[in-house]
Amino acid sequence: MTTEDHNRTLGILHLAYGGLHALLLAVAAGFLIPLFLINPPPGRPGDAAGELFFAMIMVIMGFFWLLFSVPSFVAGWGLLKKKKWAKVWAMIAGGVAGMSFPMGTALCVYTFWFLFSGGGKQMYDGVRSNWDSGRPGFLHGAPEPASWQTRNRDRDYVNAHRSGPPDWRGE
Repeated sequence: MTTEDHNRTLGILHLAYGGLHALLLAVAAGFLIPLFLINPPPGRPGDAAGELFFAMIMVIMGFFWLLFSVPSFVAGWGLLKKKKWAKVWAMIAGGVAGMSFPMGTALCVYTFWFLFSGGGKQMYDGVRSNWDSGRPGFLHGAPEPASWQTRNRDRDYVNAHRSGPPDWRGE
């Protein structure tokens, strides 16, 4: 697969993962809210503690489902549109997805593998790797030192291999 294919696949997987969590939120809300309305918690008619507890539980569940789905939606859309900020959102979404075993963990590993590979770095950071640069000493887009040309021109390269390791015993 090419870098473009990995980027597209990763974007689609993040959208699908976010969609799965949004669907789970909709199913849970669609099931629990009518269940609560049909069968309210037992207690005195004026006691709202049970209703408040149920509302708090629903808010907490909704928050966590949104926490799992929103970063994946944003990352998936950004990856498909090749936005520069998509790398940050994909790392956030991958880290959050990593907590959900096994699908989320697989998505997390694939996300970090792609983003920190040579193709992912080139696509989102604009950095070429050492192997692609064609210049010795080229390090992650850092500018060359001012005296580089004069030092390399005057340097005499000598192969100074020894016949073996040094003798540290003093014999």
